[in-house]
Amino acid sequence: MNTINQAFGAVGNAVGSYMPLVEIASGLIKAIVEVYRVTEYNKKICRALAERVGITVAPLELKYAKAIVVKEKFEKLTEDYDTAMKDLNFTLVIANEERRKNDEIALSEDLAEFEKYLSAIDSKADNIYEEGNLIIDVVNFLILWRKELLRDKK
Repeated sequence: MNTINQAFGAVGNAVGSYMPLVEIASGLIKAIVEVYRVTEYNKKICRALAERVGITVAPLELKYAKAIVVKEKFEKLTEDYDTAMKDLNFTLVIANEERRKNDEIALSEDLAEFEKYLSAIDSKADNIYEEGNLIIDVVNFLILWRKELLRDKK
């Protein structure tokens, strides 16, 4: 009986020294599982935001394309008008030429401002997309790490 008690005591001493490590490992695993759940949620949010950015950028690009078409039509009509005036031997007044130049400058300035606006939106969309990809990479890393921990635990 005495040897049985000694054997149980030795086992208890051996296992007892590992208990703090088991508790630490258990706490780490719980923390990893919680981080994993949060990152999965963040991953879904990032995907939704990236889709919204894509949906927002498309109409702006269409508006920019329309603005370019309007500019080209404006320049063509101005050219046609000037040619018609010359063909009909009308004397163009300097003021008309000046007005045409001013209109052209104003249109160019408007397009330049619109292009800056689109560039700003485009860079913000790129940043959101890159941040979303970074979060997805972290989530994938945590998933692999969790699988590795669970595999090592078995």
